[in-house]
Amino acid sequence: MTFKNGNRYEGTFYNGLLHGSGVFTWANGIVYEGEFTDNRITGKGNYKWPDGSAYEGEVKDGLRHGTGKYTVDDATYEGEWLEGKK
Repeated sequence: MTFKNGNRYEGTFYNGLLHGSGVFTWANGIVYEGEFTDNRITGKGNYKWPDGSAYEGEVKDGLRHGTGKYTVDDATYEGEWLEGKK
């Protein structure tokens, strides 16, 4: 599915909603690969940003939430996240 704003989704749908496994690519180059529930990025997945930073772990409503690993440049944080904050 390609959106008018240039965002793209490739994956499974249920009742017309993004649901199950998929890859969402924003027009600005951010990529999320993982689980979706009723159009929400929720579950386990991976984010990759154009600057080379990456996140692997749990997400809730598109935010890092739960256990995960974030790498940027030569630094890595691995641990708990709460609504996008370490």
